[in-house]
Amino acid sequence: MQPNDVALVKETFGLVNRGQVTEAINKAENIKTPAASAVAKGYALFRSGDIINGTFMLRSAVQAGPEGELIDMLMKLLIQFELHYPLFQLLCAVSHQHPHLTNEQLYHLVLSGQATGNMADSAHWLTKLRHQATQAKGLDLLEGHYAKSFAQIDSAANAYRRFINECPHASGTGLWSLCDLKGFRFSNTDASLAKSALAQLTDPLQSGLVNLALSKVQADKGETTAAITLLQTGNSLLSRVRPFQREAFVSLIEALLSQPYNADKKQPHGGNLLFVCGLPRSGTTLIEQILASSEQVETTNELPFMERIALHLQMTGRNPAAPISENDKAALREFYLQQARDFATLPDGMLIDKNPNNFIHHQLITQLFPNAKVINILRPVTDNIIALYRQYFMSGNEYAYNIEHILTYIEGYYALLQHAQQQQCSPFIVDYEALVHEPQQEVKKLFAYCGLPYSDSNLNFYQQSTPVLTPSASQVRQPISASSLGSGDKFSELLVPYQARVDKLIEQRAEILANAKV
Repeated sequence: MQPNDVALVKETFGLVNRGQVTEAINKAENIKTPAASAVAKGYALFRSGDIINGTFMLRSAVQAGPEGELIDMLMKLLIQFELHYPLFQLLCAVSHQHPHLTNEQLYHLVLSGQATGNMADSAHWLTKLRHQATQAKGLDLLEGHYAKSFAQIDSAANAYRRFINECPHASGTGLWSLCDLKGFRFSNTDASLAKSALAQLTDPLQSGLVNLALSKVQADKGETTAAITLLQTGNSLLSRVRPFQREAFVSLIEALLSQPYNADKKQPHGGNLLFVCGLPRSGTTLIEQILASSEQVETTNELPFMERIALHLQMTGRNPAAPISENDKAALREFYLQQARDFATLPDGMLIDKNPNNFIHHQLITQLFPNAKVINILRPVTDNIIALYRQYFMSGNEYAYNIEHILTYIEGYYALLQHAQQQQCSPFIVDYEALVHEPQQEVKKLFAYCGLPYSDSNLNFYQQSTPVLTPSASQVRQPISASSLGSGDKFSELLVPYQARVDKLIEQRAEILANAKV
């Protein structure tokens, strides 16, 4: 690397931060080292709203093999822009060249390994980090998440308890992680610890999480009134920390509804892609795991790439549902497929992109990949509302901490589904109730839609050993069951002030299912 290249990269960063993006890109052209030039250009492009080319550029910086100080500069950008797979690639490459990684590098190697589903590698690096950073705190939380992804409930619970004891200032995170383990019940010691933490914590996020955890404890004991009070208190705190941009969401839905579908089925693109969408806590992970029981199908984590394409279009002044030029379609397809290929190991397999919120991008998906299979699952309205309200999400889904905002979100979702049906572009819709009552019949329909051969062994999906990285990690380790039906009923008093809107949603759901393709 040229002696002054790092200084030039820092100068371009300064120009970008002052809003002088064009000048920054011009200066980056004068940087001789390819990795350094790509880092400077990538940052400038991202900050200008060009997410697509910014991603291409930062990925090329990883491939160019940065050295010295540039490694940490690139690492920080990949973290900032949530490019988990290139980050994992970068740090793995660095580990081969420099056996003694810094604690920070090891920490992000563990995180990026978990984020990309490379759980065995992540566990290896976590062990190394423990040996190297003997005074580091918080590593038990990562160990708990690893164990949870494999439904190792006892191991996860013990790790979370160690985290709570070691990091009392973040005990809300640990206590919520404990109660989010399927089938786990707080011991008397756990409950006492939670009550003590609630009296001491001042951070609204941590206090909110403890309230949610204690709400679950009370619900498990049948103390519904106390559970509801704690739930309302916790969500009130969380909604302050994680506010929902309601007006922006409503405007987005209106913009999407203003556009007709522009799918061209004659185009060959997307035949090997399976998009699984729906509301969070509706059964999307269940559908993903059922499909992944086929030898022809690969699963991934919740991929953000369609969302990033939509954001790129918005930031460059375009409606994500509006017609896209053929040249732009080609570039956007290549962007998506380049990221998705990171998760593919089967040369001719079908790849699942299971991101619940991709329903917002259905029109965009049909433009770029008109032959992709798009699946939505509809859970009963009351159950889904309450499941959302009782769940904490590490990122996104800010509407979930306020009942009125949840209703707004579901109203937008149903409006988009009805718009698709009116345009004869409906996704395949799974009725959660039908699935749990008649699993064989419904799974056969699902596999037929996807063009996959069915056998009764597909109903044994829960025996798979692959990690699951969503809140449903433990649930999908069990056979299909109707036990969750009616789970929201005991919290139904929360919905009384909104009953007219809830009833309308129930009617809409019935209409959507009646009009769904069979």
